[in-house]
Amino acid sequence: MVKVTIEGNSFKVKGTFDCGILGVFRDDLIQIGCDDVQDIKDSGLSGIDTLTCSDEELSAYITDLANQQEAKLQENIKQFNKDILFRVYSWMRDCSYPFWEHPNFVNQEFVQAYPNYEVNYGNSFEGVPAELEYEERLRLAFPSFNWDFFLSHIVQKNLTINTFGGFNIDCEDAESVILGCCYIQVDENLKIWNFDNHG
Repeated sequence: MVKVTIEGNSFKVKGTFDCGILGVFRDDLIQIGCDDVQDIKDSGLSGIDTLTCSDEELSAYITDLANQQEAKLQENIKQFNKDILFRVYSWMRDCSYPFWEHPNFVNQEFVQAYPNYEVNYGNSFEGVPAELEYEERLRLAFPSFNWDFFLSHIVQKNLTINTFGGFNIDCEDAESVILGCCYIQVDENLKIWNFDNHG
């Protein structure tokens, strides 16, 4: 949860916003989409009279918006994580990304056991049970990829909470190999409508 306050003409955010496998964003890594308080007062917001409300009322309203969005995300975190992993996999597949050129992203134990194994993005899911969780399916489909390293080395850069709903995420992995300057836009219904990787 976060608490939004107003300092001067800007919003200040304290607290955390949990984005599932993309990690927890904290304090200064969290911003409000329109940081100019007067701009929001002039343009208005649905559900509050920004022309007559106090700074405390406005900051409390935006705090509630942010926390409602995080609560909604947590209720649907399983699907959100799947959507993120699907986007990551799709990016790797579409450009046939040679992750094996980066040692930390290679499951060394697997490749030592199967030195002749070759990644095939085309039919990697063949024979992988469809009823498994998506992350499990990916681990079986791409056993030479070090999923543990990737998932534990995602770096949170910035989270922007939009006052009209949804949020934007900036992140990368520790080496900018799989996620590099990754910009993700999520609407108020948690649909990922933009996944700009290595932008």
